[in-house]
Amino acid sequence: MWESTVEVTRKAVVQAAPEHAWSLVSDSAAWSLRPGHFAFDVPQVTEAGRLRCWFAPFGNGLGCSVQEVREEVPGQVMSLRSRGTQPAGRQAFTLSVQPHDRGAMVWLTVTVTVPREDKADHQAFWRKELKGWLGALAEVA
Repeated sequence: MWESTVEVTRKAVVQAAPEHAWSLVSDSAAWSLRPGHFAFDVPQVTEAGRLRCWFAPFGNGLGCSVQEVREEVPGQVMSLRSRGTQPAGRQAFTLSVQPHDRGAMVWLTVTVTVPREDKADHQAFWRKELKGWLGALAEVA
C-alpha cells in the first residue's frame, strides 16, 4: 500500500492569558471539546512520560488511540504521537501557545500517515476538525 503524510495546522487568537490558554490546551479534557470525543491521561507509564488515551466515534462504533507525550515545554508546546506500529493511521499532534497582544495564539497541528488514495479526504477532514476544535477552545478560554 502506498502511503502519504498529511499535515494540517490551524491557529487562532484566544482572549485569555497565555498561562490560562496553556492550562486548557495541554489538559486531556480539551480533547473532549470535540463532539463525541473523550480523553484521559495515564501518568508516567513509560520512560518517556505519560500516555493520553483518546476515544472517538469511528464508523458505526468507537475508535481509540493511545498517544504518548513525546515532548513538553510547560506553558509553550506539547507533542504527542500515537503508539501504533502500523504506518497507516499513525498520528502526531503538536499543541502550542504563544503570547499575543490580544491574549494568546493557540496552534494545533496534526500529522497523520494515510493511504495515498485517501490523502485529500484526510486533509479536508482535519482542516474542518481542527477549525472546530480551535473554536471550542477559544469559547472555553
